[in-house]
Amino acid sequence: MHTEESTLVIHSDFFIPQLNRSRTVRIYLPIGYEASSKRYPVLYMHDGQNVFEEKTATYGMSWKVRDTLDAMQNSSKQDGMIVVAVDSSEELDKMSRYDEYSPYKASEAVLKLGIEEVLLRHGGEGSEYLAFICETLKPYIDGHYRTNPQRESTYLAGSSMGGLISLYGGIKYQQVFSSIGVFSPAFWFNYSAFFKLASEAEFGLPMTIYMDMGTNEKRDGSKVDFAEVYLSGSRDMKTLLEDKSNVSLFYVEGEGHEHNEIAWAERFPVFIRSILDHQS
Repeated sequence: MHTEESTLVIHSDFFIPQLNRSRTVRIYLPIGYEASSKRYPVLYMHDGQNVFEEKTATYGMSWKVRDTLDAMQNSSKQDGMIVVAVDSSEELDKMSRYDEYSPYKASEAVLKLGIEEVLLRHGGEGSEYLAFICETLKPYIDGHYRTNPQRESTYLAGSSMGGLISLYGGIKYQQVFSSIGVFSPAFWFNYSAFFKLASEAEFGLPMTIYMDMGTNEKRDGSKVDFAEVYLSGSRDMKTLLEDKSNVSLFYVEGEGHEHNEIAWAERFPVFIRSILDHQS
């Protein structure tokens, strides 16, 4: 059993040339990284401030990714991976997060759900944000850390809006990612655009897609049963993706799970096992 500790490296001012702004990037290096010459697969994640530690998390809850991967590695359930987590935007009272995590503007259909009209101004920078991850950040990580840079060892995951941009990344950058994690996707942001994207998508390379949803994912201030909005969206996408060639779909519903990092932390090991099971 390994006795070393994992390492967390923080880059507090990483420049995003595609969007002309900077961001904190957090890098998890697995147990034994410093003492070995081994190369590792890499998982890229969004909302990086929420990924590893409660003290940096927006709502005081984290995905506990460091604890989970350490435990899985110590119990020989996985051989170690690097995780690169990009913090979400603090700009525009954090509304810029919607801009970066969707290539499309919010649909006017959100107004019928009770979502505030201000949201219609947001979305549309997702293509630039994904270009940053694939064309700027990944080459940096591959150049500075011992990675397995090929697509078979490169993954992308996020929750809610981060789930949307992960699905978009898996479709648009198939040559980069082989597995994506779509946690609690917020398809309501622009249901028609995302389903058109997925409907028209052809997967020329094998793609593992893990997608999940809790059964109690509420949203404050909505006019409708938002848990049903979330669930119906994920189930509709599940049906669509099941018919895609070259897609291995793992779909999970967390009974009673809400829309928060506690739930995503509980389901995160299932995502990791979906990757490992498909590779074994």
